[in-house]
Amino acid sequence: MKVEMETENYHEIKNDALRFIRTYQRNRFKDRTFQSYLLCCIPEHQLEKRFTCALVEWLLENHLDQTCETKCLILIKWLNSMLNNNLIAPCDLESHYMFLFKLIDYPCYLTALCPLLFLLSDYGNTSAWMLDKVQNLKALNPQNRFLSMLAKKIKLNEMKSQVSGDCLTWPYPAGT
Repeated sequence: MKVEMETENYHEIKNDALRFIRTYQRNRFKDRTFQSYLLCCIPEHQLEKRFTCALVEWLLENHLDQTCETKCLILIKWLNSMLNNNLIAPCDLESHYMFLFKLIDYPCYLTALCPLLFLLSDYGNTSAWMLDKVQNLKALNPQNRFLSMLAKKIKLNEMKSQVSGDCLTWPYPAGT
């Protein structure tokens, strides 16, 4: 029953997102699937920033509540795959920054956010804030092994950047 409901939610959400996409860029809509359309919006192997900003703003405006968490989870998974495949330039990540750090306070998003936070923990100026956040989340979720790994990785990155003086920086100061 739960799987059936999640599938139904996913299709409803996908159709809703497709309606938004069609109105946003009618002439660029080529495919019926959300993922395929998002991939075709990548000129020169980078995601089109204006489109991404509009999509993130739309999701935040319309779907940031407990009843529509599936839509946010879809975007988190999509961002994760884009980052893993180097399809979003680090200098363009600010369009996702606000979205991710609004979601981190919702416990239901923790499992989906952890892999993204793991990738983003390489950015040195987020370390102190992220470590504090991860330790607070770990206190609430002591069984989550991923949070322990993430805390260790952040500490290790912090040590490396102090020793080498080499540190990647996020487009905005962490936690703002």
